[in-house]
Amino acid sequence: GIREPAGFIFHMSRCGSTLISRALGALPRVTAISEAPSIDAMIQSGRSDWLRAIILALGRPRENHEDRYVVKFDSWNIHKLPLIRTAFPDTPWIFVLRDPLEVLASQLRSPGMHCLAGAMDPAILGMTFQDVISLSREEWSARVLAGFLCSALAHRGDPAGMFVNYRDLPRAIWGGIARHFGIEFDDDEVRRMQEMAQFHAKLPQQPFAADSEGKQLGAPESARALASELLERVYLQLSNDP
Repeated sequence: GIREPAGFIFHMSRCGSTLISRALGALPRVTAISEAPSIDAMIQSGRSDWLRAIILALGRPRENHEDRYVVKFDSWNIHKLPLIRTAFPDTPWIFVLRDPLEVLASQLRSPGMHCLAGAMDPAILGMTFQDVISLSREEWSARVLAGFLCSALAHRGDPAGMFVNYRDLPRAIWGGIARHFGIEFDDDEVRRMQEMAQFHAKLPQQPFAADSEGKQLGAPESARALASELLERVYLQLSNDP
């Protein structure tokens, strides 16, 4: 049958959102739909009815034991939160964030598509063609990330929203996030998620190792200056309780 999603996951990239979706999806009764190209296509179409239809279709249970599903969006989809909220006005959502210098350092070392100027339509990122040809890779990346944070900040007062910091993971998954999404986990399910969280979210065969200090220390001075100038203020606004 048709089921409404339990929750939506938005994020600034490289901040633990994959860990959240993988941990939730590790449970047999929870389906985690992660950055589906068809969802992004419907968002870019601007049609909330099409978007609703595709998410409900993807959320149909494949097995009888599946009773919840969550959707993890592409990082740039935060710019279209009003459209998504129109399609699903009652669905709780989270925005995951992390110390911006650590995110910027990660993107400079191994860039995602949105941090490669010209790799996708700049308008989707709130950028322009002039930005593509005029900004350095560091400044492009910092401005793209700042755009994500500013779009999230515009919805700071939405009672359906919750802001989750990387430093509170993984405990927040079976704590505050579960409560926000209205999902109750038993002890066995929490143990299963805890076990999953011991491994690298992007490289599941590798044990997880904290890398915040390494990213902080390894960031070039120019990236440090950009994070301070463009990202730090809005990050701190999002990190503090409203």
